[in-house]
Amino acid sequence: MTAVGKPEIETQRLVVALFRQLGYDYLGDWHERQNTRNIEGDHLRLFLAGRGHDPAIISNTIFEIVNGSGANACPQISLAASR
Repeated sequence: MTAVGKPEIETQRLVVALFRQLGYDYLGDWHERQNTRNIEGDHLRLFLAGRGHDPAIISNTIFEIVNGSGANACPQISLAASR
């Protein structure tokens, strides 16, 4: 591991610990997982459906987010899960 890698991993560990304290679920270390994405559509779909959002709106929203077409239209969108 490089000298830069060690501080990065320690920072990630601290961030994970903070978010777990805030009530977020940790889904594990995915650095070797195939097809990782910044937005995990299946997880987002379950999260939004669990909060009662319309399935058609969920599908359209995920499509827009994943394809980037909504990125400039809604720069203030936050997908952080609230408890």
